[in-house]
Amino acid sequence: MIKTFLVLLISVSVSLSFAFAQNGNSIAPSPISEAPLKATIRLDQTKEDWMPMLKNVRSIHQPGINKEKDTLLKIKEEANKAKREAKLDSPSDDAKTASTDPMVTHNWTANQFNNSIPNDNHIAVSNGYKVISVTNSLIRAYNDGTSQINPTILSMSLQTFSANVAGTDVKYDPRVIYDPIEDKFIVVFLSGNTAATTKIVIGFSTSNDPAGTWNLYAVTGDPNNDNLWTDYPQINISEDELFITGNLFTNAGSSQYPVIWQMEKADGYAGNSVTYVTYTVNGAFALYPIPGGSAPYGPNMWFLNNISTPTTSSTSFYTRQVTNTIASGNNVLTSQVARSSNTAYRVSPDADQPVTNKLLNTNECRVQTGYFENGIVQFAFNTRDASLKPAVYHGIIDNIAVNPSISGQIISGNGLEIAYPSMIYSGVSTTDFSSLLFALHSSSTVYPGGSVLYIDSNFVPSNWVTVKDGNSYMNTGITPATDPERWGDYSGLCKVYGEPCGIGFAGSSYGTASNTNATWIGKIHAPNCLPVGEAEPSLEESNIKIYPNPASDNLNIAFNLDIPASGLYKVRIYAIDGKDLGEIVSRQLSSGEALVSFSVQHLNDGFYFAEIKSSNGTAIRKKFIVVH
Repeated sequence: MIKTFLVLLISVSVSLSFAFAQNGNSIAPSPISEAPLKATIRLDQTKEDWMPMLKNVRSIHQPGINKEKDTLLKIKEEANKAKREAKLDSPSDDAKTASTDPMVTHNWTANQFNNSIPNDNHIAVSNGYKVISVTNSLIRAYNDGTSQINPTILSMSLQTFSANVAGTDVKYDPRVIYDPIEDKFIVVFLSGNTAATTKIVIGFSTSNDPAGTWNLYAVTGDPNNDNLWTDYPQINISEDELFITGNLFTNAGSSQYPVIWQMEKADGYAGNSVTYVTYTVNGAFALYPIPGGSAPYGPNMWFLNNISTPTTSSTSFYTRQVTNTIASGNNVLTSQVARSSNTAYRVSPDADQPVTNKLLNTNECRVQTGYFENGIVQFAFNTRDASLKPAVYHGIIDNIAVNPSISGQIISGNGLEIAYPSMIYSGVSTTDFSSLLFALHSSSTVYPGGSVLYIDSNFVPSNWVTVKDGNSYMNTGITPATDPERWGDYSGLCKVYGEPCGIGFAGSSYGTASNTNATWIGKIHAPNCLPVGEAEPSLEESNIKIYPNPASDNLNIAFNLDIPASGLYKVRIYAIDGKDLGEIVSRQLSSGEALVSFSVQHLNDGFYFAEIKSSNGTAIRKKFIVVH
């Protein structure tokens, strides 16, 4: 069932310009290196997969240990205490919202729990509606097409995927991206969590078929030979290149510096040795490579970061760019540009769950998602709202290339605690700045799941619309028992580039009935891209009642329309994508009340339309949901 939640806007998005600051000098790339092709694998011919997982009963990797972890834990303790003691009223129900909500159409259960914590969801979809969903230790692919049935075309462990590249070291933090220019996929994940074992595994598909052939590469996660290992990967593509960012840690877990890898993607697709360089950035943390909104841009690439663990609050953001391709010979990483926003951000408290005292870890508040389109960067990350609950910071950077100015707003759910956002561009023109924003949700009354909202061109959010509510709380047994549950560390939302309007797929972590995590995938339509039949008359106009809704056995449609004294009436059923499933009844009726009843037991779970059409040509559609 779809639920909606009003949004609290803490600040109005007003663009303010602050003093220009240029810190340090440009950074030259490392000498050019080449990563040789390590293996070629045909996934639909790889049969044996033990899906191994050997680990302590702890999260698969714990970001920030020792000094950094102690600092974050202290900030978290204060934030959690403040939330418990807060006496503020709930967010008001009269907050300004966008006029239209997004719509969730067909959706399905995806990657299942494989004893890997956290879930680390990420997702990509091709123009042909092939969907890849990755989590810690697993990669799955689905053929979405126009069907309510989404057959699995690939299910494999990261271990088997990279067996000929990275051995048996632990595999984690997978990221996946679809390249609309080449109509191919790229998968990146980490192998090993020590300086001696650290590798970045990169897979380039040779076609748009996720179950087809992939070219596999591996580069060291310690490019400067500083006895460090890489964590926190992010990826993005330009028109010609792949960019990977990661933070380097000591074996004891102390953060040192981030590194950017710049690679020529054509080499990877072709199976040639991949040319790449690196940039070492001192004094920063978690550089986010900003993707294009409607398509990859280039030859440059923008990066954004902030203060990930401010002791109290911060308004600081930092931008920089790689200026050109490796092939040009003019590629450098520009010096950092610092800016302040009109809205401050703070570390989020952990999120509540029903039934249990086990909290959900919201980590720090580093930039996790965003895009660049129509001269504006929009981005999002974890923060807290005025009621001291977990919320999302939505930021806007105008004029990033010349004299950037930054503004922001804090978005919270009415009664929900929100974290780990993902966002995509949903606009259709150079004057359309609209977005879809997805995030994980939970509360003391709602089990962990995911919701989505629409942000219009005036940067006003809609109501939250549920993609998936959990079936129970999460408690995977990590130790110590007092540690919060790792339900992120990411969510996934990807754009369907081949559509002329805003359609995306969300990959959400949710709580299962057995108290583990799992992945739920939902297809999201922005208001400018609603499926066929969505423009239905209201109940007051049509006098149609449809019940029970959702239905699992029989569905009833009662109506009393202003119709001729007698006439032929037909009822047809349509799938959410407009596919005609057939006529179920055709009868002569007199004016007055009528009732249609039919079985839905044979229909797959999902959204449908019932169309009632009179002999004078009047047709009215009503939406219903089937849940077995």
